[in-house]
Amino acid sequence: MKRKSLMAYILIGLGFYFLLKELDIPYLDHFHTWHSIVIIVGLIMVIHSLMNKDVEFLFVGIIVLGVGIHLLASSILANWPDHWAVYLFIFGFASLVKALKTKQHLFISIVIVVLSIIILVPMSIPALQWLNTYEMIWPIALILIGIYLLKK
Repeated sequence: MKRKSLMAYILIGLGFYFLLKELDIPYLDHFHTWHSIVIIVGLIMVIHSLMNKDVEFLFVGIIVLGVGIHLLASSILANWPDHWAVYLFIFGFASLVKALKTKQHLFISIVIVVLSIIILVPMSIPALQWLNTYEMIWPIALILIGIYLLKK
């Protein structure tokens, strides 16, 4: 029953998307892309999972929503960071929300979010760009975190 309602909500959301596209409302032309469809599906998954207290759909929904927002923002905004650390942040944020709901893996989720912020912030602030000279450290840190998770 839950999966049927999820599919129904996704179809309703897609119907609204295509209706708004056909109405050709001014100022919404930036949103007539497939990125918006990804955002709609992610948002519906998040809302559906919150209504049904389904943590796994919440995790996946946040990732889908975050990727959709990132793709849409990178196509519209010239200064939006197009770096792999954005995906790391999305994953870390989704795992942090899941950790807060399940009370498991909170520390590693915080580490992933902080690590992604440490990577992304120097790209935006010119005075901190010297931190990006250590670009080789971050992949190694990710490998070590992954090994830690496997051993735990």
